[in-house]
Amino acid sequence: MFSLFKKKNSAGKKQPAAPSKMTAHDVPASADQADAAYLKDPLTALTDHRREVFAAAGQIKHTGNGYNILSDKFVRKYSAIAKALADSKDPSAIEPLRSALEDQLSAYEEFCYNVRNVPQPRDYFIKEWRWDTAVAMIDALGTFGDERVVKVLCSCLNSTHKELRKASAEALGNLDVPKSLEILKNHLSDEDPAVRIASAASLQKLGDPKWIGLIKGSADDFLILQSQEESKGELLRNLCDSLNISDSYSRCSAVENLIRNWGNVGFRVLLLALQSSNDNIFDAGAWGFVSTTLINYKRELESQKKISPEKRDDAEAKLRELSEIIREAAVSMTGIIRDAQLQNDTYQYYDTRTIRALNFLRLYGDSNALPALESLLNKATKKLEKDGFKKTYFQTSEYGGWIDNNSAVETVQDVISEVKNRTKKE
Repeated sequence: MFSLFKKKNSAGKKQPAAPSKMTAHDVPASADQADAAYLKDPLTALTDHRREVFAAAGQIKHTGNGYNILSDKFVRKYSAIAKALADSKDPSAIEPLRSALEDQLSAYEEFCYNVRNVPQPRDYFIKEWRWDTAVAMIDALGTFGDERVVKVLCSCLNSTHKELRKASAEALGNLDVPKSLEILKNHLSDEDPAVRIASAASLQKLGDPKWIGLIKGSADDFLILQSQEESKGELLRNLCDSLNISDSYSRCSAVENLIRNWGNVGFRVLLLALQSSNDNIFDAGAWGFVSTTLINYKRELESQKKISPEKRDDAEAKLRELSEIIREAAVSMTGIIRDAQLQNDTYQYYDTRTIRALNFLRLYGDSNALPALESLLNKATKKLEKDGFKKTYFQTSEYGGWIDNNSAVETVQDVISEVKNRTKKE
């Protein structure tokens, strides 16, 4: 089989508009399709596939016409054959389907070779190849749940074509073998969202408890998964597990989902995270309370109050609950500031918990936080008086940075000033 699976860079040229084409699902079935000869004996009919697909791959060499390379008739015929073989549950169909899929991939390589000297842009003709029948064959192979199909499906999951990757990710969800788990995890970071979602859903189907924590997608990926009713219960449990994933991008994606799609339930989870001695879990919870996602969530509830009486009452109740959650979080953050210690050595720094607490109180602190903040200011001022303007490692973000002791003092002063100003307004 030709090597199809090496990534190629796109030329990036503007291409002429392609004529509209129907997919395998859009092609209207003819009136007598159910009685078509190839459906009466689909396994035998599949033997014609190799000849027909290579003939289609070679036609560009003779005619110079790249339109509709695989005709509607071809797509309809072999998609129906693949479905019929899947429905038959006959394991003797596995090898013919696998062979036909490899023929389709090899024919595509030949097609790419044949269009190398066409007068129009080469990439334009390559896009004319239709993957409908290959997807139908992948779907069919996935219904058998047989280890013999794992190799070809894994190869397709590494294809340059997102249609094949998505179909393969879905099919692998039916194959309960260790190799399926590993390759699906690798594609949780696929460049195409549909492939990420399919990989995550298949991992859940296979019973991997950490699939949602590994996804390298956006909160929108989680939103789509949440819309699948069968995923909701386990989704929330796995989102909670995700707060301890070492990769910060994955933790942030999980936190965004908890806020955007679970509302106050998500904030209750983040509130519990603030009590954790695990730095990853605490950091995820604290980040959720200072992120713009929280601000947007509050604005959305405020806007709902103006829509209708029903939504107004619900929004007001959620806002009251959220305010209580934020007050409880402020108690935890104030405790962190109260317990913060500044040792008198050159490399003293405010640790991540202290910085997260300062950032939180800057936004939500009230008069109850002022004694703890003023105590921290007193400690920082004494260090400045003792050590002068020495450079101090002051962790202002996840990664930290070097600043002088005076700036460390000014940071706490700024937080105190903002808390006092907000308290006066309230």
